[in-house]
Amino acid sequence: EKLKKLEIELHATEKEQHNILKSSGKLLQEAESKLADAIKAGDIDAIGIGHGLLELARKRMDNATNELCSIAEKHKRTVDKSKHLPV
Repeated sequence: EKLKKLEIELHATEKEQHNILKSSGKLLQEAESKLADAIKAGDIDAIGIGHGLLELARKRMDNATNELCSIAEKHKRTVDKSKHLPV
């Protein structure tokens, strides 16, 4: 029963991290576009903002990816434990 509850929690967390990854990808695309426009215009302030958005998007993507790796490990351990339980 505990393992089922853990699986449900892991699935919900995994879905949340995938959503963060997806939105971060969109943020990354937007940041790249804004940065390219700012560079063309020579707008130093906008370049700084675009760079900051790029860093934020990359950090969010890295964090979500690391969390997904952790979830995969927890899922594997849960599956391994459930194999050892009596049916």
